Amino acid sequence: FKDAYFCLYHSKERRETFLKECKHSFCKKDLKLAVKERNRRCPYCHEPFNPTSDIIDINWNKGHK
Repeated sequence: FKDAYFCLYHSKERRETFLKECKHSFCKKDLKLAVKERNRRCPYCHEPFNPTSDIIDINWNKGHK
């Protein structure tokens, strides 16, 4: 479970976003950096992504009370 929850590159950060096309998930730091540097590719598999439509937020609390 820990591997699914925490970011591959920032082990103290939880995965908060995933990419719609390749389904890889990361902390927001990784994707913000990729967009800022205009390197709009998945940090893991290098699949291109559109920063306005392909970044989906993960709701870890959904369904929990």
